[in-house]
Amino acid sequence: MKASQNDEVVNSVAEKLLRVLIDRAKRDAWIERLRSVEELDVNHAETELHLLELFAIQTAISTGPTQELRNLAAVIFKQLISFAADVWHWREDELVEILNNRIESYSRLNESPVGCDAKDMVAAVGIGYAMISHDRYSVRDEKGQMDADRFATVLTELLLDKSNVLISVGRDVFRDRIESTEKALSAAYFGTPRGERPEIDGKLQSNSR
Repeated sequence: MKASQNDEVVNSVAEKLLRVLIDRAKRDAWIERLRSVEELDVNHAETELHLLELFAIQTAISTGPTQELRNLAAVIFKQLISFAADVWHWREDELVEILNNRIESYSRLNESPVGCDAKDMVAAVGIGYAMISHDRYSVRDEKGQMDADRFATVLTELLLDKSNVLISVGRDVFRDRIESTEKALSAAYFGTPRGERPEIDGKLQSNSR
């Protein structure tokens, strides 16, 4: 397949994933739930919700059911980042930097005993969202460094809190965006004749504007 055709496929799929990302039907309800949390900076929590949505989409496309789709994943996600930066009026390189930091944080928590299987991964992401979105659950010291003792204390508190709104919103966002992405990919990708499906290798890179 020619490069121009590759670009067309990547743009088409990324546009479909952008529609998943900007769908406000459920996000408005999630934000309304966040408003019930005491001493929460809702604007900050909503920004972190956007980043969590991107992490969910990246997770879904990078673990696609076929090698062909996995080869496309990084390129599609890179294009989605470009689209999202335009929609949210962010510089693309800044969005990439922040998102990579969040992906690292969620992935680190998922590699802990909290996230030992698929079900626990969703729970781990919910806990991670609580830690990131509310100062009360921050696990960093005054210098912005990870505090191991603080992490252990906060993690224990959140594991025991079965009615924490931040955890439940984080879980719901992650689960919903993964499911929505899988449906969008199925409709977009598997509708393409097999002989015309491109195989593209690449990874997310920062493109400064």
